[in-house]
Amino acid sequence: MVKHLPFNEFDMSAIINVVNRYKGAGLRADYNMARMAAGVVSIVLEDPMKRDGSLAVFEVHKLARPTWFGNRARWVVQLWSQSVQSRMAEKRGCVTGKTQARALVEAETDLRCNFISRCDFELASGGII
Repeated sequence: MVKHLPFNEFDMSAIINVVNRYKGAGLRADYNMARMAAGVVSIVLEDPMKRDGSLAVFEVHKLARPTWFGNRARWVVQLWSQSVQSRMAEKRGCVTGKTQARALVEAETDLRCNFISRCDFELASGGII
């Protein structure tokens, strides 16, 4: 089982900044912090490549990575997409980063490349499952 670390105020400020950046670019975007204490926050944004009402969802996971001096964060972003015709979101892959900012940049790059990542959550978590 993957151990998640809870999001703190610093982590949430980065999520809010990213959502505000998307809104500043003219995209519809919002975040869901209902599972923040469980280490998962979702960002929903209008797919900038299609601009037809399709949605992209970045499910940001803050995982515990054991080290000699306690746990450090490992960031995994699960990518989802939802077309206009479909009511169900489709899982598209995962990207990772040692920092939250790097993981979000990787997720944005994957979105621009039409969800090229085929990595699953187990592989992206780096074997700490």
